[in-house]
Amino acid sequence: MKSFCSDGCIVQYHSPIISHYEKEEKEIRKKLNMTKESCFMFKENSHYIQKTLEKPQEVWEDVNELGEKVYFFFSTFDDKDFPFTMIIVTYLYQKIPSFVFFQTVSNSEDFIKEYQRGHKIEKLTEFFDKKDLTAEEKTKERKSNEVQVELTNDEMEGLERKKSALLADLLQKRLPSDIPFENFYIYDAYAASTIENPDEIYAFKDIEGDLIYVYLKGHIQSGISFYYIVLCTKMMINQKETSHEEVLYPILSFPTLDGKLSRQYCKGEKISGNLKN
Repeated sequence: MKSFCSDGCIVQYHSPIISHYEKEEKEIRKKLNMTKESCFMFKENSHYIQKTLEKPQEVWEDVNELGEKVYFFFSTFDDKDFPFTMIIVTYLYQKIPSFVFFQTVSNSEDFIKEYQRGHKIEKLTEFFDKKDLTAEEKTKERKSNEVQVELTNDEMEGLERKKSALLADLLQKRLPSDIPFENFYIYDAYAASTIENPDEIYAFKDIEGDLIYVYLKGHIQSGISFYYIVLCTKMMINQKETSHEEVLYPILSFPTLDGKLSRQYCKGEKISGNLKN
């Protein structure tokens, strides 16, 4: 679970993703030639936002660039002869909206389809009634791992800051034509092999002066070549009660078709390898 110092910290941490969705909406509207709609007056309407959050008529589940599940809520209303659909992008915690990244409205089917990402939740009642793992079940699952990583609140906040900064940097560098964020999960299986057998490893200092390790590896899937990049840091963890061990902790990982983007992460000290073409 993430640990934040205040509501302001939460917003600050998520600000790159919030900005991403806001920028994306402008691009979609420009593409569809619909920068203005008569239903815009309802975009900030708390009544419709709350109704959509409490009982959405349609939900899609997707995985974002951090490997986290993001949910797209849809509800259609007809107010004062202005039919429209409210669209909300949110995290869920215990099947309850925990942080809203973005909301907008539209009466355009083409625009709405742009936000129907990942897979549709077919049985909403069953989905929202199904409980997540209990604390005891989560504890058993965690203890089944060979290495136990116990982080303090300060360490967790530090990692979240780094993840936010690295994500913001990626959003600025990547091309719109690169692999879509919603498809990142398809490449998750390449993270382990990239760390275990990288083509190249680099280490550079972030703005806080800490070393960030860059693991790069070229892969081929369905005849298409791409790079997978894992950004990590090293942390000391308690191994049993008396010993300590330094482990590699992944912060952000992603695939890319863009060779120029991959080369931008070849910076700092080169530790090993020669990146394949």
